[in-house]
Amino acid sequence: MFGRHAAAQATRVNKARGAYARAVATLTTFLHRTGTLWTRLAPSSFEPEGGMPGRKVPVRWRVATDETMRHVVRQGKVLAVPELAHSVHVEVEGLKAGREYFFQFEYRDDLSPVGHTRTAPSSKERVGSLAFAFASCQRWDEGYYSAYRRMAEEELAFVVHLGDYLYEYGIDANGGFRNVPVPDQFRPETTTLDRYRLQHALYKSAPTCRRRTGSSRGSSPHIKFFDGDRRGYVRCSVDRDEWRTDLRMVETVSRPESPIETFASFLVEDGHPGAVRV
Repeated sequence: MFGRHAAAQATRVNKARGAYARAVATLTTFLHRTGTLWTRLAPSSFEPEGGMPGRKVPVRWRVATDETMRHVVRQGKVLAVPELAHSVHVEVEGLKAGREYFFQFEYRDDLSPVGHTRTAPSSKERVGSLAFAFASCQRWDEGYYSAYRRMAEEELAFVVHLGDYLYEYGIDANGGFRNVPVPDQFRPETTTLDRYRLQHALYKSAPTCRRRTGSSRGSSPHIKFFDGDRRGYVRCSVDRDEWRTDLRMVETVSRPESPIETFASFLVEDGHPGAVRV
C-alpha cells in the first residue's frame, strides 16, 4: 500500500506541506501501548473549508520504528469528513511500551511530514529518571516562538501545554509584533467555529509551533511572562533523589533565532522539605 513510495521518501517529505498545511501532531496517553495521531487536510488554510471539497475523503496512515518509514508496524485507513474540517484522529493500539515511533499520513499522492512520538513506559518498569517540560499562553502576534526552537533541542519525555494554546483576539493588518501582512479575515475577534479554525491555522503556520506538536523529533513550547517581552519554558528533571526545575528564557521575541539562557533554577531534594534556589 505504501511500498511504492519508499524510494522517493526523502525528497517527498521535504515537499510534504501541500494538503497538510497544519502538519501533524501526536498526543501521548497514559496507556503505554496506545497513541493518538492527528492531522488536518487544509491545502489552503486561510480559505473556507481549508480548500477541501465538501465530502468525505480517505486518508491512509502508518506507524514505523524508523524515520525513513521503512519498518512499518501499524497502518490503516480513515475517513476525513467535512463536519470535522477534514481533521483526522487515529487511535493506534498494540504498540510496544517505552518505544520511539514515527508516523505519516497519505491523501491521494500527497504525503504528510513524518511525525515523531513515543509511548509511555510499562507500569511494571522502574523509571530511574525523567525530563519533561510545561508551558502556557502562546500568542502569535506578540512575537516569534524563539523558545520553541530551543526546546526542540532538548531531550524530553513529554511536554504538557497548560493553555492558552491560542488567543481569540483579532489580528491587525501588520501581524502585531511580527510586522508581517495578515489577511482581512483575521481582524474580527474569534467567536465562531470557522473563525477559530482560521486562528488555529495562523498559529500553526509558524514552523516552530508545528515542531512542538510532533512534526519533528523535538518539542518546544513557551510561556508568556509578566513583562510581556520574555518567553521561555520550564524544564523539569526528576530522579529518585531530587527534582530540579530550570526556568529557560530567550533573550528577545523579536528574532526567531534568539539565544536562550537559564534564568533561575530550583531544587527539591529527597528528605528535605521545600524548594531551594540554586
